[in-house]
Amino acid sequence: FYHLYAENEDSQYVAYVSEQNLVSDESGEPVRHPQVTETFERTEDGKYYARGRSRLS
Repeated sequence: FYHLYAENEDSQYVAYVSEQNLVSDESGEPVRHPQVTETFERTEDGKYYARGRSRLS
């Protein structure tokens, strides 16, 4: 199971989802969930990294 930041057209929420129910988001749309910035930082090229962790090149 995974905790994830989920969103749809109307709202954003935290979900607890089993692995077989995960669906990849291939929309290309930016992440809108307000809690994402608390956990991750976004780079100029649009990638997200966990805050406080070093990034490998």
